[in-house]
Amino acid sequence: IQIGQTSGAGMPAGRAIASSVDVAETADQIVVSCDVPGVDKEDIKIDIKNNVLTIRGERKNKIERSGSSDDYQYHHQEIQFGGFERSFVLPDQVDPSSAVAEHKNGVLTVRINKIEGKEPIRVPIQ
Repeated sequence: IQIGQTSGAGMPAGRAIASSVDVAETADQIVVSCDVPGVDKEDIKIDIKNNVLTIRGERKNKIERSGSSDDYQYHHQEIQFGGFERSFVLPDQVDPSSAVAEHKNGVLTVRINKIEGKEPIRVPIQ
């Protein structure tokens, strides 16, 4: 599994956030766990295309979303808001149509079933 880019694609400068990811493998599955605290599941998109898994999302400022940001004057702000994107090249021996995702306690878990790998074809030399 190759780890791809981390970016805030399409986000204004300074608005990208980092999202920690673990990639694990069992006998039957590839399991990708991504920290997404404060990110609503509706703000997460998961795509698999050409054996590349891409997870993108956005952590929105809850105060700004409520329309009451004019009432707030921050004295100290560490919580990051903005977009993130992580991409991973999956092995050929996975079934993208089997992918399932769960969003629980600030962690997104994507499970993709493995399929029996084909043995390489040996080409005889004539």
